[in-house]
Amino acid sequence: MRRLPAVAEPEGVRIEKQLFGWCLVVKNKQIECRSEVEAQFLKLCLELGLSEVAVPVDDRYLIKILPEFERLKAKVDEIMSRYLTTVESRKVRTQIRQRVYARLLKKTAQPKARRCQ
Repeated sequence: MRRLPAVAEPEGVRIEKQLFGWCLVVKNKQIECRSEVEAQFLKLCLELGLSEVAVPVDDRYLIKILPEFERLKAKVDEIMSRYLTTVESRKVRTQIRQRVYARLLKKTAQPKARRCQ
């Protein structure tokens, strides 16, 4: 599990190529990444407001799942944007988005109850 710093405004997170690899820059903190695709995955996780994430070790697997992950996030963002147009504060919009994502992710992570027969 990778621990991620809290991000008030995900728009400020950026990916940088360094001499010996890649890193994710969050304010004045750097998160070392083994590849660009891992940095992209972690950036998405930060945008979702996650504080801990299990990062797949295989970059080929990350390359395979990242486009779908980005597509799903973009679709949810589009739907939320329609409802958040009346909220003027960018900070409040970001907080609402992160809370919605937290609830969505919590629901998808919970195992479904099995019925006894």
